[in-house]
Amino acid sequence: MTDLFETELKPVDHIEETLKSLSQPKAVVSSGPVHKINQALRVCGLTKYFEGNIYSSYEVKIWKPDPSIFLYAANSMGFKPECCVVIDDGPVGVEAGYKAGMKTLFFNRFNEALDYPSVISFGSMKELPKLIYAE
Repeated sequence: MTDLFETELKPVDHIEETLKSLSQPKAVVSSGPVHKINQALRVCGLTKYFEGNIYSSYEVKIWKPDPSIFLYAANSMGFKPECCVVIDDGPVGVEAGYKAGMKTLFFNRFNEALDYPSVISFGSMKELPKLIYAE
């Protein structure tokens, strides 16, 4: 898998221009191990956008869909949950963000149905800034 990441992993379309346009502090909150997260960010050229704010279930011992993983990350970064936005591409992460009381956006590439009324689905990273700032 490590070798495949090095040669085959590509960033999501429009993610870098989107991250550049967002001045807020950002974090990666993942169920993956830290070395895999760091490798993915490095290979995709995105490390600089997360300033060491990497939260792995393997380190904090909290696994999605437990909302505590997002609450832990927010607290560690000095933010209240209601001031945070979760952007996730999987149903368990969306559930965790929703249950944490955070604005939750679902990068829904496979048009999955979810039963969380306040969660907003989107299909392109170009849409993200507008969705983050929408009330």
